[in-house]
Amino acid sequence: MTILIEAATTVEAEAVPDADGVVPVVGLLGRVLEEMFAAGLVTDAVVARNEAQRRAMWARREAAAEIAVGLTPAVDTDICLPLDKVETFLATALARLQALDPGLGSLTVAHLGDGNLHFTALPTRDDPVLKDRVLEVIEDVVADLCGSFSAEHGVGLSKLPSMARRKAPVALDVMRAIKAALDPEGRMNPGKVLPG
Repeated sequence: MTILIEAATTVEAEAVPDADGVVPVVGLLGRVLEEMFAAGLVTDAVVARNEAQRRAMWARREAAAEIAVGLTPAVDTDICLPLDKVETFLATALARLQALDPGLGSLTVAHLGDGNLHFTALPTRDDPVLKDRVLEVIEDVVADLCGSFSAEHGVGLSKLPSMARRKAPVALDVMRAIKAALDPEGRMNPGKVLPG
């Protein structure tokens, strides 16, 4: 597992280098990493020392999405979980998915600060029924952990089946009524967001 951390602060005293040239918020990160090394929780760490190094690290993070695009078959999700449930989700979802489809793999890119995971399940075959079942298993685990099947990317077209499965019919009816009131001619995002 690789974790990319960008430390920032709005407290001026934490951003101004001390007499040794150490930025206090970066020093704090260093001390936390040292404690994690000592506890065996971290095996390697790199701290960017300039803007070029910082940009190179972020380029690697952005490339992760490009890697996922080339992996098929795939079931992509954009889920959100309470922060203390992320580890439980990963363990539980993978166990249930591998019981459903032995050999299934996964790739996760996340914004751990807000519990948003781009969890991609990689089933062993390109079977629409299997892929839908994989998505349902993921949704079930997310729901059990009080998360959401939709995080930062909205519903669009790809999450219409999830909306139909996971939202109460009365909630969908209310959403449809609001949409009809705001867009009586159905011109805004036709066929998206709300299942038929």
